[in-house]
Amino acid sequence: MNKFKMLIAAMLVTALSSCTDATFESYAAYGDQFKVTCWSGGKISYSGMSTGKVMSLEASDGWQFKEQGTNKFVRISGDCIIRTK
Repeated sequence: MNKFKMLIAAMLVTALSSCTDATFESYAAYGDQFKVTCWSGGKISYSGMSTGKVMSLEASDGWQFKEQGTNKFVRISGDCIIRTK
């Protein structure tokens, strides 16, 4: 039984240590508000706050979230920076 416990402990340590800082912060930021700023042609094309998590769209440079203030669903793409509030 001791070998089994050691194996489980080793697997747990490996799984926890393989998480990058960015992955951990992504999980820790769940529900936080984010500031979203996007550019087009060197000018800001969108700037706003999300009510919660900003999700990336698969196989795309797009993002989707619910906008603070309007409570509307927003889907954008392009050169964007997303930061926690």
